[in-house]
Order: sequence, then C-alpha cells, then structure tokens
Amino acid sequence: MEKTVVKSLQKGYGRIWKAVISAFFLAMLCGSITTFAAGGVSAKLNSLKSKFPDQSFWNHRVTAVSNNADNLVRNWDESYAESFTYEPCYTHSSEAPVGVIDCNYFDGGVQCEGYARKIFYDVFGQRISGLLGSARYDKSNIMAGDYVHFNYPHAGVVLSRSGDTIYLAECNFKGYNCWIRWGNYTSYNVYDVEFFIHAPNYDAVDGGSSTPPSPGQTPPPSGQDVWTTEVKNITETNAFVTARITRTSAVQFQWVGCNFFDSKGTMIAQAGEYPTSASTPYMDIWYDITADAWDPVSRGSISLKPGLEYKYQFYATYDGVDHFSPMYSFKTAGTHTHAYTSEITKNATCTESGTRTYTCTDCGNSYTESISATGHAWDEGTVTQPATCTEEGVITYVCSKCGEESASDIPAVGHMWDDGVVTKAATALEDGIITYTCGICDTTRTEVIRATGEAPEPPQGPDSPQESEPPQEPDVPQESEPPQGPDSPQESEPPQEPDVPQESEPPQGPDSPQEPETPEEPDSPQESETPQEPDVPQEPETPQTPETSGLPVGSLIGNVSGGNFKVTAAGKNVEFTGLAEPKATAVIPDVIETGGVTYKVTSVASGAFENNKGITKVTIGKNVQKIGSKAFSGCTKLKTVIFGAKVKTIGKKAFYKCKVLKKIVLPASVRTIGAQAFSKCAKVKNVEIKSYATVTGTIGKQAFSGIYKKVAVKIPKKNFAASKVILAMKGMPAKAVYRKL
Repeated sequence: MEKTVVKSLQKGYGRIWKAVISAFFLAMLCGSITTFAAGGVSAKLNSLKSKFPDQSFWNHRVTAVSNNADNLVRNWDESYAESFTYEPCYTHSSEAPVGVIDCNYFDGGVQCEGYARKIFYDVFGQRISGLLGSARYDKSNIMAGDYVHFNYPHAGVVLSRSGDTIYLAECNFKGYNCWIRWGNYTSYNVYDVEFFIHAPNYDAVDGGSSTPPSPGQTPPPSGQDVWTTEVKNITETNAFVTARITRTSAVQFQWVGCNFFDSKGTMIAQAGEYPTSASTPYMDIWYDITADAWDPVSRGSISLKPGLEYKYQFYATYDGVDHFSPMYSFKTAGTHTHAYTSEITKNATCTESGTRTYTCTDCGNSYTESISATGHAWDEGTVTQPATCTEEGVITYVCSKCGEESASDIPAVGHMWDDGVVTKAATALEDGIITYTCGICDTTRTEVIRATGEAPEPPQGPDSPQESEPPQEPDVPQESEPPQGPDSPQESEPPQEPDVPQESEPPQGPDSPQEPETPEEPDSPQESETPQEPDVPQEPETPQTPETSGLPVGSLIGNVSGGNFKVTAAGKNVEFTGLAEPKATAVIPDVIETGGVTYKVTSVASGAFENNKGITKVTIGKNVQKIGSKAFSGCTKLKTVIFGAKVKTIGKKAFYKCKVLKKIVLPASVRTIGAQAFSKCAKVKNVEIKSYATVTGTIGKQAFSGIYKKVAVKIPKKNFAASKVILAMKGMPAKAVYRKL
C-alpha cells in the first residue's frame, strides 16, 4: 500500500508542522479548516500533545518579579498556564529572579499538580479545585481521562489503562523540573493511586474523534497487530529502517511513525507522517534516519555515532489509539570511542574513601575509581579544661568536615613567680625570709635569707668613740687624718675652747694641762708624716679623669652616632635618650665611642621617641637589654621595629598607639612585657614569639589589647597548647589564630 510522505514538511519543525498538517487534512475531511472535532476523551487528550509537546517543560521565563511562580500562586495568576519552554526550571524551592525559567500555575497548583489540573480542565472544562469533594477511591474503575493523585505527592491525567497499569499525561517526570511526558516511559499501578476524580461530564465529552494523535504514548498493543521489520544500509552514522503492520481487518490509519532510542533507553529522534490511504489491513513504513527523523528537543536533524547500539519502535495510530511494535535494535558500523563524563557517586569522608564513576555519554559504559579519604580538618581547638600551674588541662579539637572531636592534654603551665618580697629581714644572728607569689594562682613560697654573721656593734662603733677614747686616742686621729689631714691643726684648737678636758677630768685629769702640747707630740716625731701619706689616697681624683676611666654616671653625651646618651655605668654603659636630629629611620647603635672610651648601649630611655610623628623604622642594637616605658608611645607612623637579640624588658606603654605598626617579632631573650606595651596597635596582624620563656615570663595587663582581633600568632611548637592558654589568659585577642614556628 502506497502512502503519501510529508516528511519534507515535518523535518526540522516537528510538532509545529504536525498541527498545521493535521488541520489541513481535517479540512479536507470535514469540508473546511476548523478546530478539532468535539467529543472523544482520548482525542482531546491527543490534541493536547501538540499544545504541550512531549519532553518540553511546563514553565515560562520570568520577565518581572510579579510573574515568578511564588507570586503567581499568591495572586492566583493563571496567565502563563498555556506556556511551555525547552529549558528546565531554575528552582523548585525558592523565588526565582527575573530572567530565569520558573514554574507555571493553574487552579491552585504548580508543577505536576498544576499541569494535571490544566490538562483535565482543557479536556472537560472542569476545575479539580471544585471537584475535590467528589474524590473517589474505587481504583478498579479508573479510566482514561481521570485525574489521579498519589501521596508521593504526584498527580497526572490517565491516558490509557491495561489491567492494573495506567499511563499518564504528567510533568515533573522522574524529578526533572516540570518536564512533560505523554506516557512514554513510566507506568503506574492503579492501586498506588491515593484518589481519583472522574469528570461529571465525562460521557458528554466522550464519543470519538477524528483528531490524529501525536506519537509518544505507550498503551499496550491490541493483540491483533503483526509487525515485521528490517534494517538496511547500516553505516557509521546512519541506517534505513522499514516495517509493516498487518491487521486481521482493514482500518483507517491516522498516523504512523517511529521513535529512536540510544542504548540507555533515551529517546534521541522521532519520525512520523499522515498516510493518505483508505482503510486497509496493513501499512508499510520506512525511514532514512538521518534524512527523515528529527531531534525531539531541537527539532533539527540527527546523526548516529560509530559502533553504538540503537533501538527503535514503530507505531501506527488507528481508532484514536497508538499501536506500538516490539522494540528492535541495530548497531552502527565502525569502532566506538567512549566519551566519558564523571560524577562522584560516593563522597569521600575524613576516614573513608569515596567513589568517582565515569560513564560514557553515548553507550552508558562505566567504570569507577577510588577517591582518597580527605583526612580531618581540625580547628584551632577549644580549651575545655584549662590548665593550672600544677595540673594538666584539656584542649578539644573539632573536625570542620565531619564534626569528630579529638582531645589533647595541655601541660601544666607552672608557677610564674614574682621577684619576691622580704617578709622578714635577716640580722647578724637570725635568718630572714623572702616570699615569692605566683602571678597566676597567687600561691606563695618562701626562701631563707641567711644571717649576716656580723656583730651588731661594728656598724654602731662610731657612736661610742668617746667611751673607748682612752685606749684608742693615738689611733682615732690617724683614722680621721686621711680625709681631713690638711685641716687637722686647726681642729686641735676647738677641743680646747669648750674645755672638753674638764668634762673628762676624772679619767684624764693629769694629762689635761699638757693637751695643748699633745698636737705637738705627733708633730715632733716626723713619723707622723707617714700618717700624712694617707693624703695620697686623694688619688681617687685620678679615676675621675675622662681620659683614663670614662665619664661618671649621669653624664650626658650629645650627638654621637646620631643620638644623645646618658652614662649609666662609668666607663661602661650608656642609655639612648633620643635622636640628635629628626629622621625617619633610626638605628640605636650597639656601642658608641667618646673621649677614647667605648660604651655599650644597653637601654632605651623612657619616652626616648614618645610622640615622634616622623619616625617610620627603628633598629635596636644588639646590646640593648631594656626598652623604657613609653619609649615609642604615640609614634603614629612607626611601621617597623627590629629588636636586638638581647632585649629582656619592654616597659609599660613602650609602643602604645603605634597605629601603623604591622608586625611584632620578639627575640627569645624577652622576659618582661609591661602593661599596655603594644596596646592599641590596631594594624598589628602578626606576632612572633620565639621562646616559651617569653610566654611564661611577666606580661602586664592589656599588653596586646587593641591589636587586630584575628592576629596571626606564631609560637614555638613545644608547649604549643599551653602557650595558647597562657597568652589568652594574658590578654591576647580571643580570636587570635595560632601557628607553630
């Protein structure tokens, strides 16, 4: 039997041309071009397949916030119920923005619910929202055209039924957002239905129709059809398929076609046409796949790939029902090259490996590979039991990925003793006591101060010279002569003026008249000149000579090595007191030389640079051990400080309000940091402490207050956890991030 082929019109235009051609043939049959004939539930359902094409999406593009799905629901807006696109929805769980694809709305429902209600309405003109009171549960009576609701939830309209199996017009197919399917792949059991609604005007609508159905539904074969098929001219990219459907009686074939599938069962192409023959008991159908079939989504031509298996299924429509052949297959020529894509099918955890699966997009071949366990990602830890001076604490780490916890011991921090206070002074005969107090827990300990071992009288001997004067008369003047030698002759006269001898007449009466001659007696023997030699001890004047022993303590030295200094140990050490002239970069020298004497620079005076607005960088010499209080306070442009290796003490507010200071690197020698030493240095984002001894040393209140909240603190690896606890106790910001040196 010959047939008129209209493939040239259909190719590339799909169901759009089908609607045009359908109207054309109906016009010939009915005498004029009109809409589909009234009557026939199945016919009306089939007519809707061109209105909402198979594998399209029941949705629309959002052009204003008012027409996203959420607002359509709020406003009972059904203006987009007739729309469809070929793109899935942007979201199914939140309001979609302008420019993306979002769900349609109809009769109180969106997605599958709204689509099912729309199809039911288009067939019967009835709204499900007004028929919910007539819901039925006698599932054995479900038939084509009924609205069915599942408790998944899901909803659809029945296209056909075979036994207990039903096929639906539905969307949201297999979880694809608003994807429209016309019964092609999924079947349902009537007893899985929660309830159904049968249209009150069902009988009035039913009654047959001449509307040619579109391909796509999969009702069961009638059992009266015999199909024969053949595949010819197989190449790497094409094939020619033929089929004949034979019946026991003649029928008017309304539509014939073939669906093509890849090896995974996904439809990749469709072909179909309207035959023009009269009633006949058989129909021949054939298609050159590349020339005659079209992509169901893009409506364009298709090309097969080498070495792959393809499936195809013919169908013919008569009496308003699609009748399908068995599924057949063939394999294209050539060798297939896999095109793998991958997805993680099992996520790796911190302790268990995962799986990545590679699947060929063409043939479905797959293989897997293992993904290594990720390992834990521990946080910085939280102290769940603080360490004390004598007892260990506990720090708990939490994995940010899996939530697992791990606990570690924090070593006891040990007491931090102050310099001690003498609570009982030692005497010559009795030991004293010095008491030390821990700066953390206030525990005290004591040490013995040994007795001096000296008699109490020697320090008070000079108070009783008159009582022992008789036996020591010759010696007393000799002891006083060295410091007062030049004045001693004049001093001998005053004792005579107050007649002191008269007061001591009882013991010295016989000698009192001769006392005026007494000064002559030491003069007469020139041996007394030897006692005058103690005048030589005036040589102490020699150490005061700068040329040999240096300047005395307190002496000021100006403009040497760019700075001003003050002597703190004669001939040995000086303190840097300030710059000789303003400059941006200062270097505090290791030593200075003046007057032929070399002095070590061992300290920076309090306030040496205070409120200096021009200094930007300071390098502190290697001999400096102490930086005085407020030494650099208020240096608002100071960015860089390089500490010398011997700095032990950093005084109170030494770097207070150094607002642009960026980094603090404390040498291992530091043992004392004064209160507010680095307070309000807001730009300090890095602190490096090279010794645990610095951590356990004396750190004053608010020493680091006001620095960057998430400052990065590097501390020694040894006693790392304990250091964190101690620094937190001593004012390091709570959100500081600690790293190991």
